[in-house]
Amino acid sequence: MRLLWTAVTLICTINFVHGKTNNGTGKIEICDTCLCNVNEKYLNCADQNLYKLFEAKDWDALISANKTAVLDKVEFKKNGIEVITIFPKLDIRSLSFQHNKIRQIEDRAFFNLTTLERLDLSDNKLTREALQSKVFEGHYDSKLYEPLTNLKWLNLASNDLHTLDLDLFDHFPNLETLILAHNQFRILDGNTVNAISGIPKLQVLDMSAMELKEIPSSLFHGPRNTLKVLNLTGNLLTEIPDALHYAANLVELVLDDLLIEHIGGNYSRLPKLNKLEKLSISFMRKLQTIEEGAFSGLPALREFNCQSNLHLNSIHPHSFNSTEIHGNSSGTNVDWPPIQSLILYSNNLSVISKELILYWKEIDEIDIRYNPWKCACENQWMVNELIPMIKEKSKKNPSLYEDIKCDHPIEMKGRSFDDLNLKHVGMRCEDYYGRRPERDGPILVGIFIGILIGIPVTMAALFLYRRGCFGIFGYRPNPADYGRAFYKRTELREDLHI
Repeated sequence: MRLLWTAVTLICTINFVHGKTNNGTGKIEICDTCLCNVNEKYLNCADQNLYKLFEAKDWDALISANKTAVLDKVEFKKNGIEVITIFPKLDIRSLSFQHNKIRQIEDRAFFNLTTLERLDLSDNKLTREALQSKVFEGHYDSKLYEPLTNLKWLNLASNDLHTLDLDLFDHFPNLETLILAHNQFRILDGNTVNAISGIPKLQVLDMSAMELKEIPSSLFHGPRNTLKVLNLTGNLLTEIPDALHYAANLVELVLDDLLIEHIGGNYSRLPKLNKLEKLSISFMRKLQTIEEGAFSGLPALREFNCQSNLHLNSIHPHSFNSTEIHGNSSGTNVDWPPIQSLILYSNNLSVISKELILYWKEIDEIDIRYNPWKCACENQWMVNELIPMIKEKSKKNPSLYEDIKCDHPIEMKGRSFDDLNLKHVGMRCEDYYGRRPERDGPILVGIFIGILIGIPVTMAALFLYRRGCFGIFGYRPNPADYGRAFYKRTELREDLHI
């Protein structure tokens, strides 16, 4: 009897350790493979060496085990799945297939996922042929074309896409965010432009690192009233795209890592974007100057991020302000945007004008570190006024003012602006012709010493020369010797005649 009881206990223990039961009918296959978190409504199947999706009976077993479970979030990241098969009816809101090997999606694969809001298909092997509109077909609707009504976020980044199907987004009436980054499009053909511009409620468009040399003007015709965020980072653009004129409601624009050399002045500039609040122009390998009026069309700009442009050496004092003439009168009105964050970190700037911003005190965040600042009178205002402002706003991060240092002239190199402020150091103005009087000291001292030594040496040499001493300068004849040159002495043996 004892032996039988021991065997029963052992069997129960094994069942408890090796798997959960499904109302006594067997193990739940999905939860044996993946992490099932019913409380957080999260099914995590990431990095489980899966090569195909679960079958309908597996999903049914999961649902029947706990009918109250709602799968808000399901992830199949970092597996080897190649085909997305048709899902059964599930209450999934967020679904990710990031980092798989997906080459095919069955027609109507997401037909039963009526609550789906976010779909991540990034880092796969999808092509235009695999990504057709029919794979996204939803249920019949009398007003919409078989929509996936709730889908608002779609990530297609890092696939093998070079163009898009003309009707690809027809079943997404409420799509707000589209990510196409890191697909080598190179050009946006007519089908692609029509597919994107046909998204009626598009708000966020990420087209970074697509090797684009130009942006067609018609791209923003469709979502011109809805598009709020645009990311063009890492493309091959050499000028500000004219197409931005049609994106009038942009709130955030990212133009990082482009091939632009100059902005503003006689070069391309940002168009009039009355609602733009955030602008980033960082990591540009060729950017050299920001000219007058570069951002004068951005009256609502609050955050300006301009960092790590290693060749950017000049920002015009009137880059941000705009001038408007009132009617027929001669009066003008000059306005500056209400900038709250100014990031000029790690560029090649040596001078910054006080006129760049109207009210420096109203900026919450200022970062101008790691620039080769010139310690001369034109930057005296930075030492006297700007550094105390930064210091007051950066009490929790002292490096924001401690790491602002002189780069030249050489006599000031390495000195902290904060130290100059504390010691009330006045910086001299550079000579108009670039002369460096501070370097004349050693030369003047050398000349003075040379004079002090040269005068007595010269006088001594002259004295010795005149005296003919020690034969140093050879024999020097006496003036009387010239009178004797023609005189011949009478010899003693000569006869004397009287």
